[in-house]
Amino acid sequence: MKPIPERGRARTLLILLSFAAAALAADIASAYVPSTRTILNRLARGSGKGLYQIEQEVQFRTDAEPIVLRERWVVGNGDSMFLSVSGAKGSTEGWKLEVGYKDGRRFFVDDSGAAKSGPQSPEFIEPYLHFRSGKSVLEALIRQRVLPPNLASMQKRVKSNNGVSHQHETFVRLARSGGAVTYAFGTPAPVNAAKPPPGFWVDQDAFQFRKLRFPSAAEVEADKHFFAAGGLRVPRDRTVSWDNNTASIRIISVKSASSGQQTQKLLSGAGAINASGKTGGKPSAPKLPESQQVREFYQRFR
Repeated sequence: MKPIPERGRARTLLILLSFAAAALAADIASAYVPSTRTILNRLARGSGKGLYQIEQEVQFRTDAEPIVLRERWVVGNGDSMFLSVSGAKGSTEGWKLEVGYKDGRRFFVDDSGAAKSGPQSPEFIEPYLHFRSGKSVLEALIRQRVLPPNLASMQKRVKSNNGVSHQHETFVRLARSGGAVTYAFGTPAPVNAAKPPPGFWVDQDAFQFRKLRFPSAAEVEADKHFFAAGGLRVPRDRTVSWDNNTASIRIISVKSASSGQQTQKLLSGAGAINASGKTGGKPSAPKLPESQQVREFYQRFR
């Protein structure tokens, strides 16, 4: 057997050292990724305290003129909200939609003017800005199949370089989203995947919501976060993409809301279907643009 030439031995050693360095880098990177619960608890700290009134515009791109609607939200937390939709400033179309959300249920008025209720859409996006506990976010991500249902049993204890024992979780890693380094939850998408798997991205430094991908491959991306009243931290801009459709959401104003009788009515579930509180009579039927894109948005994401 011929001895390996000196140059060949050097090349082999270099390859082995490269593999070792890559493995060490991966171990170090995983050692500095906090646990899922730590990340989600930090994320939930930015959901503020008390009640909020939020105004935002939703713009839909169409083949003709863009459609712009004004949304007014009253938010108690991720499980208690009320939405009122109207035409944007200057609109004369008289668009109207009112929906209450309470503990996983959706209260609304159908096209005939009848009060109805049913389960919230699994792709309802607004709660992800307002969950007040890491546990609520975790449960939502399990429902979206981003995190495994048997989360605790899949954890394996390892020791980092400083000797501190923590959980090694294969479903959270460092990745980039929108140019920012994030903690990415879920299975990495294969290159050129026709339908990428669901995922959730949280900013590494500020622990802000950056991106959410549903099992349907519909996505929500967030940018330009800012602090509002009561410690609430929200993205100024969001983009919702599904199939060949896009909706852009831009927050106009955020302010603390009073806990008066009318506000409590809006957040009381069934009481929200008579949200205007002006006549006490039969709620009025909704009126939205005929655009299929708009109607699908309010069916799926609202």
